[in-house]
Amino acid sequence: AKLRRGNIMFKNMNIGVRLSFGFGVVIVLMILIAWIGITRLGSLEQNLGKIVDDRYPKTVLANDAIRQLNQIARSTRNLLLVSSQDEARKELLSIEESTRVLREDLEKLDKTISSEKGREVLKVVTDARGRYLEVRARFLKLIAEGKKEEAKNLLLGEMRPVQAAYFDAFNKLIEFQGELMHKAGDDATEEYHNARNLMVALSVIALSLALGIAFWIARSITRPLNEAVEVSNQLAEGNFAVRIEIRSTDETGQLLGAHMVG
Repeated sequence: AKLRRGNIMFKNMNIGVRLSFGFGVVIVLMILIAWIGITRLGSLEQNLGKIVDDRYPKTVLANDAIRQLNQIARSTRNLLLVSSQDEARKELLSIEESTRVLREDLEKLDKTISSEKGREVLKVVTDARGRYLEVRARFLKLIAEGKKEEAKNLLLGEMRPVQAAYFDAFNKLIEFQGELMHKAGDDATEEYHNARNLMVALSVIALSLALGIAFWIARSITRPLNEAVEVSNQLAEGNFAVRIEIRSTDETGQLLGAHMVG
């Protein structure tokens, strides 16, 4: 009954109102598709932003820290090999500069890493750094005192595993940041596929509705117009007994009503 009443109401609408209704439905669907596209693109931009502005810079900082640590390791070894004070001073300055840059890298990482897992990985790095700095300080003290043989034994003995643990901690930090980058990339890919599938589905629905509404509106207009043309032809041929059935009160119904009056 509700469907019948709705159909009668639609038939009684003016033709302009029907066309406006049909175009309105299509426009609403187009706006919905555009809104979904924009929101999904925003989400995609966020995932890419995580990679470009957050995950990748942290990986760069960690790699730079490892590069500085490698330089410190080379200079530490060279202190056992050089023979002049000038050469030794150069290596010590190199250690000092690389230590400064490495410290700054760690400070930046400490300010930017906020996830619980990330903080845990970073803590392993800082703990390893503390143990390494303690042993390295003893090594440099032995070098300053001219005790190269004792310094060599310390380097090859206690210092080597501590330094290796420091490197390993940084490598795990880089691995962790790499995993986050891959996850953000996977999330962006999934977001793209979901948005594409949803927009395709909505486009198909919109096209189907548009075609259905267009057919419905065209049929509601052309059918009574054809009846009006038929009635006009019958009247023109002198058949005044033609039956005129008015099914609506729109322009086509009014046209048939005019034939009745005529």
